[in-house]
Amino acid sequence: VVVVEDKKTVMAEPTEEGNLMNDAFAHWLEQNAEWISDFRQLRKVFIITRSISGIISLVSSITMACLICRSKNGLSKTSHRLLFGLSVSNIIYSFAWSIFSVSVPQEMRYLIWGARGNQGTCDAQAFVIHVGALAGVFYNCFLCIYYLCVLKYSKVQKLIFKVEICSHVVSIGYPLLFGIVGLATNAFNPFGSICWVTAHNPPHCRLSDSQNGQLPDGFSIPCGRGEKVARAMLLLFNIPINFIGPAAIIFTMTVMYYYVLAIEKKTEKYHTNT
Repeated sequence: VVVVEDKKTVMAEPTEEGNLMNDAFAHWLEQNAEWISDFRQLRKVFIITRSISGIISLVSSITMACLICRSKNGLSKTSHRLLFGLSVSNIIYSFAWSIFSVSVPQEMRYLIWGARGNQGTCDAQAFVIHVGALAGVFYNCFLCIYYLCVLKYSKVQKLIFKVEICSHVVSIGYPLLFGIVGLATNAFNPFGSICWVTAHNPPHCRLSDSQNGQLPDGFSIPCGRGEKVARAMLLLFNIPINFIGPAAIIFTMTVMYYYVLAIEKKTEKYHTNT
């Protein structure tokens, strides 16, 4: 079977299970050779751009973490510890985005430029991406809650202490639990040029007679892998990312805004009376 790579026709590398010998899939590759070539080129640009931005974010987050540790107060302040946790989360997340597409299983080479990995590297990247993303969102939320407590309840040190303890438990515990469950349920699979929470259903599965759980000839990842849990896991990921995180940030910022506004009005009224 041939694969079009960078406008050139090359032979697909066989996997350990054998050669890519599916008639329907081979016909699809031949009929869509030009489209596949264009798709790979677009993906290549996207992958390089994404990875460069990931490297920049990685370096910036490492710099931030170092500055916090080397500051006068170091990690002795609650705000510094929360910011350090946020920086570490972003280091983890950015690293996963900065490795181009080498973690994507090599059997996806016919669509994804630079795919050189296997299912193990795919699981590792997806685990790191989801853990870093969730931890970053939670630390962002608790950082906002912390500043709200400092602003409105600055004299209640026990409350601030409880907020910090809760922030570390939730920001570390939930992402790790999510990642472990994702690994245990085979929920992490190739998704475009990265690995993500998704069912494994690429073209070579849709074009073969393989049922869920079966291996098409010449491939190493079962079709439909993770299908039973992918939607539930994706929901558990999207709720904190798209709902809880933004809602907590908007709520705390709104409360702080009106609190400061009320103080300004009282101050202005006092100056007017005097």
